[in-house]
Amino acid sequence: MATTLAGPVRAEVEQLPAAPCFWRLERFPTAAAAHDAATATGLVLEAEGQVWLFTLGGRGERSPDGAFVAEIGPVAVPAAATYLLQVTETAIPAGTGAGAVHCHPGTESFYVVAGEQTIRTIHGERHTRAGQSEIGAPAGTPVQFVSTGAEERRALALFVLDARQPFESPADFA
Repeated sequence: MATTLAGPVRAEVEQLPAAPCFWRLERFPTAAAAHDAATATGLVLEAEGQVWLFTLGGRGERSPDGAFVAEIGPVAVPAAATYLLQVTETAIPAGTGAGAVHCHPGTESFYVVAGEQTIRTIHGERHTRAGQSEIGAPAGTPVQFVSTGAEERRALALFVLDARQPFESPADFA
């Protein structure tokens, strides 16, 4: 089972940037600097001893004072009147069993900070290691996460969801 370490930080927005959308991850020296650089689709999270700015926007965009870390996408954006953007840091202990199969009303993407994870879907398995990112499955796709490395898996999870739907629902692979 995943444990939340930092966050969640959330924002509801009615409009997203023009598609295709990408999550941009940048680090800043201070929370104030990150907040100054944040747009309407930017979220600031302090995790892993760092200040992070997560911005949903166009490909190749950069904040002037941020240290670029990764770009994840394109992200499958659900059709919605209002969107929930959320970022959080989670951990799954090494050697633990698989988490519950679930789905979201949108996309959950990741940047793995430490360890390794396996994401299981009806389409197969994808492995992501520390320093790598993973684009989440489209809305309503059943998923399951497993810490498959020798050390605890810690990841930054980034969500683009339909804000009017439940955040998470139980699911199965049938």
